[in-house]
Amino acid sequence: MSDTSLVFNLVARDRASGEVSAMGERFNAAAAGIGAGFAAALGASVVTAMDMEAAGDKLAAQLGAGPAEAAALAQVSATVYQEAWGDSTATVNEAIRGVYKNIGDTSEAENGLEGVTTKVLAIAEAFDEDLAMATAAAGQLVRTGLAKNVDEALDIITVGMQGAADKSGDYLETLNEYSTQWRRIGLDGKTATGLLTQALAAGARDADQVADAIGIFGESALKGGKAVDDAYKSIGLSSKTVGRLMREGGTSAQQAFQMTMDALRGTEDRTVRLNAAAALFGDPANIMGDALYALDPASAAAAGGMDKAAGATDRLAETLENNSTRALEKFKRGAMAQLGEVGGKIAQFAMDNQAIVVPLGWAFTGLALTVLAVKGAMMAYSAIAAVVTGAHTIISASCWTVIGNWLRMNAIG
Repeated sequence: MSDTSLVFNLVARDRASGEVSAMGERFNAAAAGIGAGFAAALGASVVTAMDMEAAGDKLAAQLGAGPAEAAALAQVSATVYQEAWGDSTATVNEAIRGVYKNIGDTSEAENGLEGVTTKVLAIAEAFDEDLAMATAAAGQLVRTGLAKNVDEALDIITVGMQGAADKSGDYLETLNEYSTQWRRIGLDGKTATGLLTQALAAGARDADQVADAIGIFGESALKGGKAVDDAYKSIGLSSKTVGRLMREGGTSAQQAFQMTMDALRGTEDRTVRLNAAAALFGDPANIMGDALYALDPASAAAAGGMDKAAGATDRLAETLENNSTRALEKFKRGAMAQLGEVGGKIAQFAMDNQAIVVPLGWAFTGLALTVLAVKGAMMAYSAIAAVVTGAHTIISASCWTVIGNWLRMNAIG
């Protein structure tokens, strides 16, 4: 029994020793993997930080920003990027540049420059729009008075893009081109977008065509002339009354537009109506046909969904953020930013202490070469030992074969 127990104890000890050894190897492999992964992440974060710095310098140069303003811009860019907006720092900076050039002062906007930049990026991402065009349209709405502020302008754009106003993909270009013409008719951005929606829903070709017709009306009603006088007379209105209201601008001009549209819709003779529309709205009236008569300023804003426009861009951004992919990307960018700061401090320490770091680097290089040399020698020794062992095995096997044959021959003899 004692001999058997001894054998089992030896077997158990060998097995436990093997498991511990295998576990140690796994721990070593895991530690090496973690170390390599951390080193790779640290290197990548340093490169990212360098790219961000270069992109920030480029943005400051484009905007002619001084050191203090450049630092503020860099902080905004980093914050927006770490919130997982834009596919790169360069994209975020492009949005900031567009806000600066096309919108201007954002100090009164919700969350300032950071908030406006985030909203612009949300619109561009949601609708695959160009950042420059999005900021140009928003800026034009503000400059022409069609929007009270940039937040309202972006909300108008969001609702317009979500509805029928962008049927042909030209809504932003139309806002940028025609806003200055719409203001002389007393329109605001919500009403103008609603008018586009009404005509497009009634069969108009695109937003540009509708906006062109409205712009021609504003010019014709202000300029007057025999053709305009006759047109208004044919639909039961006075061109002098309409002209006076147009010159007053604002709500009076919008009233003149409303009177004109109501009179056209109330004209039963289609020929008279068509001739009057052509005189007041130009060639677009002939092309648009009955879609022109769908224009109704009084109900336009509600038709375009503008009665619910407040906060539309905030809701759009929240919808885009509400997914696990965005959360993971936000975490990754935040972690990379933290590693970048660590890497930057390490690099700065190395630059500030070159008298210590350079000799230390050479020492580590020498140590690494020594380790490689020893490892090479060990590998060579192992290879030679394997050859000798093999040869010894072969020789031993041959000797026993000769002895066995000799004994067999003697036994037979």
